[in-house]
Amino acid sequence: MEKIVTSNPFIKSASLLIDFYKRNKIIILYSIISSIVTYGYELSKFTLSIDEEIQSFSTASKGTVWIAQGRWVTYFINLLLSPHSITPYFPTLIAILCIAISAILISNSLGGNLTSKLVFCTIFISIPSHAYYLAFNTFIASCGIGTVLVVLSCIYYKNAVEHNKINI
Repeated sequence: MEKIVTSNPFIKSASLLIDFYKRNKIIILYSIISSIVTYGYELSKFTLSIDEEIQSFSTASKGTVWIAQGRWVTYFINLLLSPHSITPYFPTLIAILCIAISAILISNSLGGNLTSKLVFCTIFISIPSHAYYLAFNTFIASCGIGTVLVVLSCIYYKNAVEHNKINI
């Protein structure tokens, strides 16, 4: 079977993503299942914390409190993902999947054998600070997306240093 060579960036990106999945299938499935098992309690219940009670009376479009606090990205993420005051389950699922994605990306960038990657993913996913911020429904999607972005920036920085693209 021939490989199709194309200049379309979307097809190239899709083929890179498929190759990444094929190489890391076990780690991806393990991390997703592990994070859902670890934080399944947060997905199975919905209660408002003390901080969410006041926030539950406003909608995301009127949530300019985030902008006043300098958290404008949180405002836009809430506006896109949960335009209502409090959306149960969905932001929690986004955050849990972002934790799994972060663990996958870090373990892949650090290298090692399959066992060490799985052990790292288990430790990273079960860090207690994740459980703490998953208790607050008003900004957990922002925390999850922020975690993925921080991991990506660290990976890009590490690759730039290793390939002498920047001098320290």
